[in-house]
Amino acid sequence: MRFTPLALALLIAAPAVAHAAGDDDLKKQIVGRWGETAACTDSVLIFKEDGTFSSDNNDDDPDNDMTGTYVIKDGVMTGKAEDRDMPAVTLRFDGPDKVSFESDGKTTDTLIRCSDAAEGNGDAAPAQ
Repeated sequence: MRFTPLALALLIAAPAVAHAAGDDDLKKQIVGRWGETAACTDSVLIFKEDGTFSSDNNDDDPDNDMTGTYVIKDGVMTGKAEDRDMPAVTLRFDGPDKVSFESDGKTTDTLIRCSDAAEGNGDAAPAQ
């Protein structure tokens, strides 16, 4: 059997398209506690199933923390924290414990899921 270059490209690309995460899958993946490291000793961003999020900067000043809401549509997360809109970002997961936020084709931030040992407060990481 002979494949044309286009047919071969489609066969190679089809599995990648089939495994692309839908919005519901992305929302399930983002739920939990995230930080700059798995130890989550600095600031922590907590996403909940109900579409809310909060940040905890692990300091004594509650003014440094924030709460808000988020929505994932077409693979893009948008949100609102108190009275300001958060920038729209595309979510890119690298396994269950690492997520990158992209804007205009550039990675703006990368977070690591907090380890079980760091799960002292907030929602636990979803079961894998």
